[in-house]
Amino acid sequence: MRRVLPFFLMIVSVAAVTSSLNSAPATPALDPKGAAVLLADAALIENSLRVSDVVPENPTLLNQCSRSTLAYRRVVRAPRATSPPTEAEVAALEAKLNTLLADRLEAFREAYPGEGQRTPQVGDYHRQYSAFDIGGWRVIYVNGFPSRDAADMPEWRQKPVIWCDGGQCCFGVEYYPAIDAFANFEFNGTYSGPIRLRR
Repeated sequence: MRRVLPFFLMIVSVAAVTSSLNSAPATPALDPKGAAVLLADAALIENSLRVSDVVPENPTLLNQCSRSTLAYRRVVRAPRATSPPTEAEVAALEAKLNTLLADRLEAFREAYPGEGQRTPQVGDYHRQYSAFDIGGWRVIYVNGFPSRDAADMPEWRQKPVIWCDGGQCCFGVEYYPAIDAFANFEFNGTYSGPIRLRR
């Protein structure tokens, strides 16, 4: 039964994407220049899961300090390194990510109306992608961070961007290529705690 995704995860994943695709207005495509594929290093993953620090000295994409990731949930077992995301997987992912992101940003505006002017747009994010195996499932983890700050991080195409706090300026989400669905979307937390969305 190692290929059985937890029932709640599948329902939430498919429902979130279906709702996003059916109800959200057309959104601009993501800029492919704002994306990078990072290799998942098996040794770094193993070492990073052993340390007590939130962000180890040599972090992986899963060592985010202001939101949960596969590494901390471990729904089935600890994530393992696998082959990097393919061009086809990235294309399928990005074809839907902009709509999902637009939906989550709109939900944020509804939940925090006073923050509307500071809320990013879909095109305001760069993305990093790494693939992992968790319980027999191939998962691509998406790490989103502000495009405006990419120039100050010249190695963002080779090294994970770890952003503490940041709120809606940073996000993470899991993509399951086998079922073409997203799960566990989260914006970063803030000094006052995690961001909570009504839908």
